[in-house]
Amino acid sequence: MSIKKVEVKKVDVKKAPAKKAVKAVKVEAKETTKVSVKKVEVKKAVKAEAPKAAKVAVKKPAVKGVNDDNGKPGLAELNHPLLTQNYTKILYEFPFKFNAPHLFKVIKAEPEATGKHKGQHEVVGLVHFQEGPIKENGVNGVANEDLLGMVLARLEGFQKSEYKCKENAEAIKCLEKTLGWLRKRTNARVARKVEGTSKV
Repeated sequence: MSIKKVEVKKVDVKKAPAKKAVKAVKVEAKETTKVSVKKVEVKKAVKAEAPKAAKVAVKKPAVKGVNDDNGKPGLAELNHPLLTQNYTKILYEFPFKFNAPHLFKVIKAEPEATGKHKGQHEVVGLVHFQEGPIKENGVNGVANEDLLGMVLARLEGFQKSEYKCKENAEAIKCLEKTLGWLRKRTNARVARKVEGTSKV
């Protein structure tokens, strides 16, 4: 750096002539300014070279050709890394109320090739969950525990057949654990006297 060539410390301001002392100070100030400018330029260069964060386009999921019962688009496709879509796809109402979707449709993954519904996906299953708190809206759909119980019954049936396996046994344990946690949640709400209501 050029500032090292200027030995300001060796200049005795008291002993040196006034003009020389002033000149030394001026030189130091000039060189410092140059260094400062260089630092600013380096920072700007680094900032300019930094890669910009890529913008992720958020798209609402939808399946072409699948509409709600009124013929209006109202279903979104459920995508999850643990779900396969080789034979079926899951659709849910979108948008939804009461904080979670209530209407689910299971459709064939491939559209119909012929017939009146050519190009459309045949609905093979329909699930309607409870909409809103029971004490405020009445019983109008199935509960989460109901559906989990159905899956549990199926796996337990398989375990009593030649299709018994370790994977089914582990899945049964997980389902039972899930039901246990949901029961604990319900019991806690009962204790707080808010079960079946919209109160938190």
